[in-house]
Formats: sequence, C-alpha cells, structure tokens
Amino acid sequence: MSGINNVVLTGRLTRDAEMKTIASGLIICSFTIAVEHFKKKDNELVKETSFVDLSLFGKQAENRLPYLRKGKEIGIEGHLEQNRWEQDGKKRSQLVVKIEKLSFFGGNGKKADSPNENNEQEEQHEDDYDDSLFQDQDSISYDAF
Repeated sequence: MSGINNVVLTGRLTRDAEMKTIASGLIICSFTIAVEHFKKKDNELVKETSFVDLSLFGKQAENRLPYLRKGKEIGIEGHLEQNRWEQDGKKRSQLVVKIEKLSFFGGNGKKADSPNENNEQEEQHEDDYDDSLFQDQDSISYDAF
C-alpha cells in the first residue's frame, strides 16, 4: 500500500536562500522557513515555532532565488523526502520538503516584487487577501486540541 505524502505550509524564510549546482547540472535552491503553530500546555495555548528545510529545483529555483530573502512570507506545496548520506563513517539523514508549487505573500504588489509566472493572477490574489484574518489568533477556539 502506498502512503500519502503531501505537505502544505506557510511561513517566513529564516535566512536568504542558497543555490548550488550539482554534478549533473541540476540547480538546487535550499532554505528554511519558520512555521508557527499552537500547542495546548497546562490548559493554555502556547505559540510554538517549527523550522522546516525546503528545496526547490531547476528553472524554478533559478528564477525564484532573487526573491527568497530572509523574512519573506511564502506558501508551498510539496512532498517529504529523506536525504541519506555517510559522513566520517556515520550514517546521516535529513528530512526535507521538496517544493512543487511556491507562492509569495505580502510585498507591495508591483510586478518586480511578484516572481510568479502569472503576475496578474498573483496581484489579484494579493488584493483579495484579508490580513486581518490572522492578526488576532488568540481569539480562535482550540478546544479540539
């Protein structure tokens, strides 16, 4: 039986993205995002942050690199992949999200700040985005947790 391996996240870059080209010529862009979530602790909600490593490949990596800067808010869709290697005789591994779709949030709505292929669609999306939905997260009921 095959499992489901889908990841959807939004978060902010913790550092500028780094690009490298491997021996096969494939371009890889790597970066980390901070993803906030709430956890119930001692009958109170506590905000926690998880740090997730991401990889973007090929032309998409090359084209998006200039926009992947520390603090930028993004949304991604992708899948988990575990990289394995040996270093100094020890087996190592790292869980990474391989990005299939990448969206940018925020910005000033100018085309120069909108690297998605369809700038008009992204600008329309930004105009419809209601930031107030996420400003008062403390008022959200988390009784189900």
